[in-house]
Amino acid sequence: MMLRRRAVATVEFGLLSPVLTIFLMGMVDLSNAIIVLRRLNAAVQQIGPMATQLPIQPNQTTTPAVAQLNEASSLIFSVLPQLAKLPVYNASTNTAPPYAVTVSDVVFTPNSGTSCTAGLTCTSYTANLAWSVPLQYGQQLTRTCGTVAQVTSNAAPVIVNNLPSTVPTAAITSALTSMLVVDIVYKFTPIFGKFIGPVTMRQTAYFNQRSIVAPYITYNTAGAASGGTVCTAQGYV
Repeated sequence: MMLRRRAVATVEFGLLSPVLTIFLMGMVDLSNAIIVLRRLNAAVQQIGPMATQLPIQPNQTTTPAVAQLNEASSLIFSVLPQLAKLPVYNASTNTAPPYAVTVSDVVFTPNSGTSCTAGLTCTSYTANLAWSVPLQYGQQLTRTCGTVAQVTSNAAPVIVNNLPSTVPTAAITSALTSMLVVDIVYKFTPIFGKFIGPVTMRQTAYFNQRSIVAPYITYNTAGAASGGTVCTAQGYV
């Protein structure tokens, strides 16, 4: 009788162990994914204030250079130090690491017919992209020039070229002139779930400019190894 019980227990363990192993592996990957997502959120919240603060001059004008934007965006390496060990972006070999950090500026213009001027309370705005600059070490992802669709805060962003192409400013009636947008895209590869492939994680944060003089944040392209996207057709340079 004892031998039979041991045999049954062995068979049951043999049947259940693969299921338990897969469950534990899934829990490890899920925990790692949550940790990475929280760190990406921490990074995007730190990059914005630094990017809006670095370029401010004594006269309150604001014109960041590519070096300043890269300095702000490189904060991702302090939050996710493992990224610093990966190969950097290489245009000649088309080497692209699994992350991208992009800083963009969106300019808001009151629509015609509204009884207000820029910087005062308005009921309707048109949003346009001024410029979009990627971190030179990561994937060279930039937002596209043109009118930026405004959606409600609870709406899912529209993804174009692997980046959000919208801003959650629909129905906002407070004063708007310019908004700095920070996008982070990271391809998370599960340790035990490689058969499902990488999972794309995105984090975006929005920041008002700190200058009280300039109507929007211009961008100094001098010395830029990767100038990003500058919407010269709209005059935002």
